[in-house]
Amino acid sequence: MTTAADLFQVPASRVLLGFTTSNLVASPNISVVSLSDKDLGVHKVSHSTTHALVRPPVPVNGDPSQLAWKAVFPEGSINPGNKTAPLGGFGFYLRGPPAFAQALADPAVNGEVVMGYDVLFEEDFHFQKGGKLPGIYGGVGDSAYGCTGGRQTDRCRCFNLRLMWRELGDGELYAYIPQTKRNTERLLEVPPRSIQHPDYGFSVGRGAWRFPTGRWTRVTERVKMNDLGEENGEIEVFIDGNSVLLATGLVLRTDDGPDARVQGLHVQTFFGVTISEMSGDRPLVLVLGATGHTGGSIVNGLVASGNFRVAALIRPSSLAKPATEALRAAGVEIRQGDLLDGVEKLTSIFAGVDILISAVTAFVIEHQKDAFRAAKAAGVKRIVPCDFGTPGAPGIRKLHDQKLAIRDFVKELGVPYTIIDVGWWMQLSLPLPERSKSFMKTASYEVYGAGDNRMLMTDLDHIGTYVARIVADPRTLNQAVIVWEDERTQLEMHEIGESVSGEGDTLKAKRVYVPPEEVEKRLAQYLEAEARNPEDFMAHVMVSSTEYQRSMHLLNENTLENAKRLGYLDAQELYPDIPKQTLADFAKKFYAAEDPAVVYE
Repeated sequence: MTTAADLFQVPASRVLLGFTTSNLVASPNISVVSLSDKDLGVHKVSHSTTHALVRPPVPVNGDPSQLAWKAVFPEGSINPGNKTAPLGGFGFYLRGPPAFAQALADPAVNGEVVMGYDVLFEEDFHFQKGGKLPGIYGGVGDSAYGCTGGRQTDRCRCFNLRLMWRELGDGELYAYIPQTKRNTERLLEVPPRSIQHPDYGFSVGRGAWRFPTGRWTRVTERVKMNDLGEENGEIEVFIDGNSVLLATGLVLRTDDGPDARVQGLHVQTFFGVTISEMSGDRPLVLVLGATGHTGGSIVNGLVASGNFRVAALIRPSSLAKPATEALRAAGVEIRQGDLLDGVEKLTSIFAGVDILISAVTAFVIEHQKDAFRAAKAAGVKRIVPCDFGTPGAPGIRKLHDQKLAIRDFVKELGVPYTIIDVGWWMQLSLPLPERSKSFMKTASYEVYGAGDNRMLMTDLDHIGTYVARIVADPRTLNQAVIVWEDERTQLEMHEIGESVSGEGDTLKAKRVYVPPEEVEKRLAQYLEAEARNPEDFMAHVMVSSTEYQRSMHLLNENTLENAKRLGYLDAQELYPDIPKQTLADFAKKFYAAEDPAVVYE
């Protein structure tokens, strides 16, 4: 016979009151009721669907007399709220028989509630992108109803804890709970992967279990309400008697909803995910380094294009930072993880990703390898490794050599790729005004050699616009693309700055010409300092900076002619409709800024 522990995953001594529809239960304080709307306190039924009682193809718990509700999902069905697709699934709220419903309203006994059900996906069931399953709901009065579907009002007074299946049957908790910083942090910590969806709920513990087909799965959910003013609420999910997901330190009852409580089970099932996830024609792009300068520009461009779903990999320590909050506000899906998490975990994190773009810092270029291995394992269709610099030959710049090695690694993996370089940032190309307090002000006055070699430049803020076009273009697959907006000599850059800044005579007087031999001397000194102390951060920075200056201004590598010689496609030829900004136009914006040197910091 089935015991209370079998049903509810708690000792019988802790069960104050319960009910079940199973005929095979022998436990005190648990009543057996029929699987009927009346006996189970079913209410608020979605009248556009049905939940017919049938004899299932596989007996429930080996009992051939046990009936079950049947959910039918016609081809093309999405969710009950979609008026253009076929209706599928069903939905209603269940408070249990009268005695149980009364106990749920009693604060003396309703602090911890366990509810569950058995679910069968038939042998030939296709999971597709995903769908909803029943889960516990609650809150204050009628605020508890409708705490789903992107609802923002009264979120401090309700919670909804349905489950979901995803592709291949991967399970997760889909949680709507009061929107507090600590709740966000706690849910995003749940392994193996948890995601906050903009305007919707949290995907919690995606992949913590997998629903099989052809047999019954027992689903049990435990909710412990927090004490008012305390962060001690809990949500736990059991699958076939095994605890697979646990979130602790939660707030389900807030000062705005002190009377919030569990109200029952939201019995709803349908095919469908969030509106953005259902847009199957929009590829999912995940950006590494999304909170950096280049990564931020890329995210902005992808979002603004409207052609992609966008996600970002964020380290656990950065989940609550303002930059991460800004990503969430922009509609970016946050996936918790780190480049050092290892291939297996990263493969799980990259599930469903179509395009992976890396814009990591210069100091972790070599750490991209596991991410790209994981991308291949996860079925990513295009990788963009971290380049976003200037074109050039091997053996000139150590950082560029690291990037070239990563390019070769990606090619050897056999994953489709695109290389994107952008020339030099316009933000780094003009002499800084007198008011600037930047440590780079003096260096901005230097002219290398004669200053007459041309170089490619792009406004940092425009990089994302080009990237969004490039990664959507089949012509750029397994190709390198050079993005650029203007091509000027260093002398022309200084003349433009002197003209537009309003400080012409002052800035011209500050010009310092650095001969080639001085550049080589500096580089030798920085390399020596780096060799003496490999942990010397500034030595690394100065080596990289000086090698860039030599490459661009003395060796003339950062030109359109050289890029084409190296095999790059020209972004201006590919996308002539994208407005091109000249350095002179950019300079007006640059010198109008309160702190033009912000990108140096």
